[in-house]
Amino acid sequence: MEAQTKDPGTAALISAVFPGGGQFYVGAVQSGVVSFLAFLFFLVVSIYNTAHAAPGVAIGPILWIITVTIWAANIFDAHKEAGKHNAKRAAAPAFTSAASPPFAVNSGAGEDAAVRISKLADLHKAGAITDAEFAAKKRELLERL
Repeated sequence: MEAQTKDPGTAALISAVFPGGGQFYVGAVQSGVVSFLAFLFFLVVSIYNTAHAAPGVAIGPILWIITVTIWAANIFDAHKEAGKHNAKRAAAPAFTSAASPPFAVNSGAGEDAAVRISKLADLHKAGAITDAEFAAKKRELLERL
């Protein structure tokens, strides 16, 4: 079954609401976990420091700037990961295994074209072959008639 394309805008929006969620959406789980934990760590430290800051210590604003920067970088990363996901999908070959494709046109010399097209349609319906592969093989079978 083919992987679906992922909208970069949707990935960015999900990460804006839930840091790391956009990376999960596109399948970049490790990146999502790192983004979420980094944001969560700096958020907790920033909140704690704001509540318990010593007088005259100006580290609180710096921590908040770091937290917001991590949040923004997380959104950018989700957008980038969706683009990488889509580029991989576009570059993927039709058949990923070295074995022969799931349907060979010249299989079964005694079968007639209608039976072969029916089997081809079953493979297509099951997601074993793409729309383009189905159309090409069907056209090839019809030309042999």
